[in-house]
Amino acid sequence: MSGLIGFSGIASGVDWRNIIDQLRQLEYKKIELVQTQQQAAQDRLSAWQSINTKLLSLKTVVGKINEPADFNLFSPTVSSSTSRDPEDLLSVTAGTDASRGTYDIVINSLAVAHKLSSESFASDTTALGLSGDLIVNGKTVTVSTTDTLSSLRDKINAVNTGDDPSQVTASVVHYTTTDHRLILTSDVEGAAGISLSGDTALIDALGLRDIRGVTGDIANTTSGAPITSATRIRYIDGYDYDNNEKIFLTGTSTSGAAVNTQFTISNLITVGDLLTAINNAYGDVTAEVTAEGKIRVLDTETGDTELHVVITCEDPTLKFDTDNDFGPITAYHEASIQFGADASFTLDGVGVTRSSNTIDDLITGVTLNLKGADPETTLTVKVNRDYEGLEEQITEFVTAYNELMDTINEQLTYDTATQSPGGPLFGDSTLRALRSSLLKTIVNQVPGLDEDFSTLGLVGINLGSDGKLTIDSDTLQGYLETNFEDVKNLFVASSTSTNGNLTYIDHNYNTQAGTYNINITGVSPVAGYFSAPGDASGSGEYLTGISGNAQGLVVRYSGVATGSIGSMTITFGVAELLERSLYQITDSTYGYLPDKQEAIQETINDYNETIATMEARLEKKMEELEARFVAMEIALSSMQSLSSWLSGQINSMNSIWA
Repeated sequence: MSGLIGFSGIASGVDWRNIIDQLRQLEYKKIELVQTQQQAAQDRLSAWQSINTKLLSLKTVVGKINEPADFNLFSPTVSSSTSRDPEDLLSVTAGTDASRGTYDIVINSLAVAHKLSSESFASDTTALGLSGDLIVNGKTVTVSTTDTLSSLRDKINAVNTGDDPSQVTASVVHYTTTDHRLILTSDVEGAAGISLSGDTALIDALGLRDIRGVTGDIANTTSGAPITSATRIRYIDGYDYDNNEKIFLTGTSTSGAAVNTQFTISNLITVGDLLTAINNAYGDVTAEVTAEGKIRVLDTETGDTELHVVITCEDPTLKFDTDNDFGPITAYHEASIQFGADASFTLDGVGVTRSSNTIDDLITGVTLNLKGADPETTLTVKVNRDYEGLEEQITEFVTAYNELMDTINEQLTYDTATQSPGGPLFGDSTLRALRSSLLKTIVNQVPGLDEDFSTLGLVGINLGSDGKLTIDSDTLQGYLETNFEDVKNLFVASSTSTNGNLTYIDHNYNTQAGTYNINITGVSPVAGYFSAPGDASGSGEYLTGISGNAQGLVVRYSGVATGSIGSMTITFGVAELLERSLYQITDSTYGYLPDKQEAIQETINDYNETIATMEARLEKKMEELEARFVAMEIALSSMQSLSSWLSGQINSMNSIWA
C-alpha cells in the first residue's frame, strides 16, 4: 500500500494533491500580505538610507566651511622680470595661515645634495677583504672581510631606516663590466653634506675620501733612501745642518686666513715634527711624506678652500720644493662627485641661505619651492585671497544641499497623473520635519551679524520655491572682495571679545551661541566661570566650560586681573548651525535618524520571524492534510480489495450451486 502514497486519487478517484496545492496557495496569501508589509518596510529603510547618505555628504561639505580657517584660501602667483618662464625657477604654495603680500625673489643657486663615489672595483660580488667601522652621518656600519660592494651597500642602507635614519642612500653603479663603484647620496640637500668617520684606512681603501692637496717637487733622501716621518731633519742628504735654523711656513690656511709661522730645527727634530707643525698652521689638512720622500699636504675640508702652502728654509741647502711654493691644489682623488651646497637667494634684496630647496620657514604660511637658478631674473610673488576657490567651496556646499533636497522632494512629491506618491516616505512626518528644519536653518537670519549680511540671500545665495539654492556668482564674488569678513562670519563660528587678553580657542556641539561675561577668580593657573560659579574649570591659561550653555567652550586668558574682566560673544553662522543640526540627525550614537533606521530594521526582522513561523505552520498543516488523504486512499484501497475478494467468493459459490 505504501506505493500509493505518491499518487493522488488512485483509490478514491479524487485529485486531492491538486486540492492541497490550491489550499496551499490560498493559505499562502496570508504570508504574501506580511511579505508585502515587509517589503514596504524595506523600501522605507532603503529610502532613509539614501537620505542619510546625502545628509552625511552634506555634513562633510559643510564641515569645510564652518571654521574661520576654512575661508583662509590664498592663491599665489609668480611673474618674471625676464623672458624666463617663472615656473622653471619657482613654485609657491600658500596655507591657511598665510596673508596677502608681494615679494621679490632672485635665486642665485639651488641647494644640492652631497654625493660620494668610491674607487673603481672590478666586481661588486667579490669580497673586498676590508674590515673596520664606517660611521655614516653618526650611524655605525661594521665592515667585515667577506663583505662585497653589494653587501656593503645593503649595510649602509640598513642604517638609513627607522625613526632616526642616517639620511644617506647607497647604491652600486656599473659603469662597465669591470668598473663598479659604490655611490653614497645624501637624502637631503645642503652644505652639511655626508659625514664619514671611523676607520680612516677603510675609508681610504674604499676611496670615499676626497684626496686633494699640494705636493713639493723635491724628493728628499737620507743615506740615499727616501725620507720618512721618523727621519731627523738634520740627516737629510745635502742639508748643511746648523743648530736652531728656521723653517718658515707662510701662505693661506683652508679657512682663508694668512699663515705666518716658523719652525725651529734642532738636533732631535724629525720630519714628523714638521708635519705636525704644518697641520697646526694650515687648518683642515693632513701633512704626510710620500713614498718618494716628498712632503704632501692633503686638504681634508669638504668643498673648495683657499689652501696655499709655502715652506721656506733658512738654509738654502734644505728644500722641499724648488721655489718653496707648493703651487695650486691638485685633486689626487675626488670622492665627492657632487658637493653639497645651500640654496642662495635674495628676498626683497636681503640675502638668504637655506639647506633645502623647499623653504617653509621664511614667509609665514607660504612655501617656496626653488626649481632653478637665474641671478639675472627677479621673480615677483603675489599672495592674494583665492576668491574663486572660496566660491568653489560654497558651490560644493550648494550642490550637496540641492542633491539632498532632490532626494527628499522625490519622496514627498505626489504624481497627480498616475495618482501615486513619489516614494515610500510620502507623508512621513519625520521627513517633513527634517526638511522644514533644514530650510529654517538656511533662510533664518543669523543673530549678531550686520543686518546687511545676516542671510544667505543677501550675499547672492538664493532659495527657490523647491527648497533648492542657486548662486548669483557676480554678487557673491563682489561681496567676497569687498566684505570678506562679513561673508565669512555668515558661514562660520566666530567670536568677539571686549578684553584683549581673552582669546577664543574652541567649542563643541554642546556650546551655545551668546555673550558670556567672564569672571576670573585666579591666575597661574587660570580659574573662573562663564555664567555661574562651577560651570568651568581652569588649566594653565585655559578656561573650559563644563556645564550649561558654556559647556565645551574654551578660552585663553593671558591677563593678570581678576573679577569680571570682560565678555566674549560667540556667533554661529549658517554652516556651523547646519553642521550642528546634521550632527543631531545623523550621528551614529546621538542622532535620531540612525535610531529610526534601526527601528525599521527591527520591524523587518520581526516580519522575517513572522513569515518563517507562518511558513512552518502552513507546511505542517499541509503535511497533516496530505497524511489524511493518504490514509483515506489506503482505507479505500483496502475496502476495494476486500470488495473484490468478496465478489470473487460469491461468484465461486454461485458457480458451485449453479
